[in-house]
Amino acid sequence: MIKEIIMPKLGQTVEESTVGKWLKKEGDKVEKGDVLLEVTTDKATLEVESFAKGVLRKIIHKEGDVVPVLAVIGYIAGSMDEEISEKPQEHLQEERKEEDASIEEPIQEVQDKSVIEESRIKISPLAKRLAKEKGIDITKVSGTGPGGRIVKEDVIVFKDASGSEKIAAKTIQLKGMRKVIAKRLQQSFQTIPHFYLSTEIDMTECVKISRKIIKACV
Repeated sequence: MIKEIIMPKLGQTVEESTVGKWLKKEGDKVEKGDVLLEVTTDKATLEVESFAKGVLRKIIHKEGDVVPVLAVIGYIAGSMDEEISEKPQEHLQEERKEEDASIEEPIQEVQDKSVIEESRIKISPLAKRLAKEKGIDITKVSGTGPGGRIVKEDVIVFKDASGSEKIAAKTIQLKGMRKVIAKRLQQSFQTIPHFYLSTEIDMTECVKISRKIIKACV
């Protein structure tokens, strides 16, 4: 049976989100609860989990695509042989908006399932898997996500700081929250008048006292 993967509504004011990295590719087996992909809003990067078991039959929107909320971004099927009967995207969005009340519950489930507690430690499934692969003790990792949750970036930074793994410098395209922050900073600098204050302080006496203290210590 074909199951739709929809772009979740991750906030009351969120109208569209950007498809991040797909962690599964077409033809991969999928278990209920597996993380399928990352989704980026203008505030955060979140993970979308599967609510069905089967195979990832088709990916409609690839990495970097900006997709309206509640739009279909992929399909899960029992096998790769199952045919997909696709409906026009605008019809799907209208139908899903009418069923908004019934959709609110699974959306909340996406958010709740993305936080896994292990020994009272909040950690995302992706960060947990990465830490396990790298042999990192998650009790030593500080979380920077919502509510102190450990996210993928925390695990990567921890590994790099330990000196056992180095991350090559690279250019990162501004998108999502980074893009919004950059836009606001540029806007504030260009539209708000700036002024600067400077003052001079005579530190001669302070220097003399400092030298006396150093000589006394020697």
